Amino acid sequence: MGASGAARAAWRLLGAWFGRLPLGAFLFCWTFCLTAYVLRDNGPEVPLQAPALRGDKARAASLDQVESEQPTLTEGPPPATSSTTDDPVAAQAAAEAAAEARTSEIQAALNRNTMTTWLCCDCHRVGTSSPWGSPCGNSGGSRMVAVIMTGLKRRLLLESFIKHVVKRLASLGYKVHVYLSLVEASSYGDFQQGRKSVEVPTAIANLSGRDFQDVVREKITEAGGCVAELSVQGSEVIPFFPDGFKHQMLSEYPPWKGEVGRNVLRTWKSREVLWKAAKCNERSMGEQYAMSMWARPDTFWMGDLVDPTAMMARPNASNALWTKNCHNWGGINDKVALMGRQAADKMFDAYTMWLDARVNIVATNSEGFLSTLAKMNGIQSQLLDHQSELVFGDAVQTKQGPCLIAYYLCTYPVEWLDCRLSRSNVSYGLPLCECLWQDPRSRIPDKGPKI
Repeated sequence: MGASGAARAAWRLLGAWFGRLPLGAFLFCWTFCLTAYVLRDNGPEVPLQAPALRGDKARAASLDQVESEQPTLTEGPPPATSSTTDDPVAAQAAAEAAAEARTSEIQAALNRNTMTTWLCCDCHRVGTSSPWGSPCGNSGGSRMVAVIMTGLKRRLLLESFIKHVVKRLASLGYKVHVYLSLVEASSYGDFQQGRKSVEVPTAIANLSGRDFQDVVREKITEAGGCVAELSVQGSEVIPFFPDGFKHQMLSEYPPWKGEVGRNVLRTWKSREVLWKAAKCNERSMGEQYAMSMWARPDTFWMGDLVDPTAMMARPNASNALWTKNCHNWGGINDKVALMGRQAADKMFDAYTMWLDARVNIVATNSEGFLSTLAKMNGIQSQLLDHQSELVFGDAVQTKQGPCLIAYYLCTYPVEWLDCRLSRSNVSYGLPLCECLWQDPRSRIPDKGPKI
């Protein structure tokens, strides 16, 4: 018997059964069924719990793609209850208590989604059947250095980095493992409009996909280094932050308010992911890095990196941090930093520390936050000379070629004021970007563009 025949037989049996019922019983059954149907989606009101806040999804083995979900938040303060509306003081206290509870809930959600679950050293790499392992092999008896670079792909100035960092360290007998995490998307802060008006992608950044990766790997390998990780993605996603969230921890440019602070967090997050990848590689190699270093894609090196051998031979070098001796803005210069193995475990965790509800670092900017983070962990912060040991500046690629941002040079060159040497800066090897900005006011030293 087919499905339709069975249905007809069932209806005949049901009709025969209803035919034997008294009229009152039939009407009762019919009314009951109709009422149940109408009320099936209109049951009694039950208070619903707010949906759990969501932060970034856990990263498993992949560093190639990051997807994130934003926390679900209601807008505006909670409505006042009837017991407090007649008393302004009580109403204010209730509102403050509700805001504090809401902030605690957000913090708890963020803490559940920090870096601890973003990387699994025992997982297989995405798209392969191979377990996690360093593509660079072990040290072979040489000292190893992990160089971590994060930022915008379009700003990558590879040549000076290879010449003065990779080739320099390799010539000193170090195994140089380079970790790169670059993004395509770019966002400019309020005081970056001068840069936005003249900046174009660097030559290597115009390459895409496999071509870009092949060229980067080839150039670093030819210089004696090895690319341990290379990730290029659309953007680095961070959670949504409500107004006033942790305002005291980056008060000059709070992440809830604008892109400058959010870009700081994106940089810290990318560094932390790469450092965890480096630690996975350490485990697969069975040995640790002697020293670690972070840098930025738009760093233009004008001289060789300092020989770290003597630095690493000092007592407690494992818990030491070295940065440039200028432009620390109340903390440490955060453009380039060298650190021992023990210090790296703390300094690369800046993103997680910023999100941690138990951490309350009062800092106006990134430099101050990182400096306080080092002090909290007993890290010895030491300075290196900007003319002989950490000789670099920030550069911008323009249609006329790369140029140096005078604002970030340790000594303001005289030619900044009238751009006498705007095309051939004999002191630094590049022209000055300020001579290319459309706004002439940006040439004033105490009001130069912070880029």
